[in-house]
Amino acid sequence: MNSFYPGRRKLRKLAMKIIGMDEAGRGPVLGPMILAAVSMEKEEASLLPTMGIKDSKKIRPQKRKALYQILEGIESAEIKYIIFPPSEIDQNSLTNLYRNGVLELCKKLEGKEIYLDLPCPPKGIPAYLEWFQNRLSPSKVYGMNGGEDRYPIVAAASIVAKVIRDQEMEKIREAWGEDLGSGYPSDPKTRRFLNKLIQTEASLPPFVRSKWKTLQRLRQKSLF
Repeated sequence: MNSFYPGRRKLRKLAMKIIGMDEAGRGPVLGPMILAAVSMEKEEASLLPTMGIKDSKKIRPQKRKALYQILEGIESAEIKYIIFPPSEIDQNSLTNLYRNGVLELCKKLEGKEIYLDLPCPPKGIPAYLEWFQNRLSPSKVYGMNGGEDRYPIVAAASIVAKVIRDQEMEKIREAWGEDLGSGYPSDPKTRRFLNKLIQTEASLPPFVRSKWKTLQRLRQKSLF
């Protein structure tokens, strides 16, 4: 574990804490979406890159797990997350789930500055930030597309979100007894599983996002 965290120095206690948030599993047709938040002292957060913390998509699964353990061991750090199951995703817009999830997590964590990876087109960023700022003041809200590349605290949250989603997907694989792939529509294993599911199952299992366009297209093809 220490190989990921060279030269940690003793830090003085700071009153100011910051929060970073990111999600994993926004686009898959299988499994939940995870919204994760990490809170810690701002000076400690500035050291996250020296620990190897970066966008979770750029880290192999085993190393992500090790980095998650490092985050858990940081004295000032608090980690919270929300698991949105497919049933909830099918009944709500992802935008509403994300917005309400951010507000819920901010109630549980301390942070005078809040950093977000914003899931909206670039032209929508000012309105998104204004929406959050009006509800989270006096905390200052920052955000951008690709926030995990700009803000180390968001990268930390991206690792938490990805590790938790991977764990949830592994539970589904074990319960179903079959390799479902990553759950993303572009994954050949996932598409094969969905095709087989449509052909053999009268009803969909609860880990499938039944209203996703990918599933609807596959159903239409199966009719011919």
